[in-house]
Amino acid sequence: MTTTVSEDLAAQRVEIVRKYFRMVDAGDPGLLDLDTDDVEIFFPKFGHGRGREDMSEFARRLWIGLGSIEHDIEGLDIMVSGDRVAVEGRECGTLADGTAWPDGQVSTGRFCNVFAFRGTLISSVHIYADPDIASAHAEKVRQLHRGVVKRRPSASPTETCKARTARP
Repeated sequence: MTTTVSEDLAAQRVEIVRKYFRMVDAGDPGLLDLDTDDVEIFFPKFGHGRGREDMSEFARRLWIGLGSIEHDIEGLDIMVSGDRVAVEGRECGTLADGTAWPDGQVSTGRFCNVFAFRGTLISSVHIYADPDIASAHAEKVRQLHRGVVKRRPSASPTETCKARTARP
């Protein structure tokens, strides 16, 4: 069942989603202020969590191996349906060791998040993305990838996220 949401509330939620991605990119702990107290989180390999403490733990674990993350906020494809906002987009960054991702061959930086809202607060976010952002799990890549994989050298510091995640 889909609930009808006013255009004004839908627009507010879209802006909250854009703010969410800006705050993720900045590693801003104020991100939790966008959530309900009982917010639900899902991410592959992390699983499900509930509450701001679990959301904070997810963020802590995610940032362990990251040096940076950047979402193409202007290029997000955002769809609103009732109390849900689905987002398809692209992301890029570096690992803690300086390795740039995505690799543009196997790893393309694509993701999908599905947000649920209660009013103007996020009550759940389900993140669908490959946690192997740098295609480091060689055995699984060999098993699943359909083409020849050539490791590209780490990107230069001047290479932009948009260049690494350009749509084919």
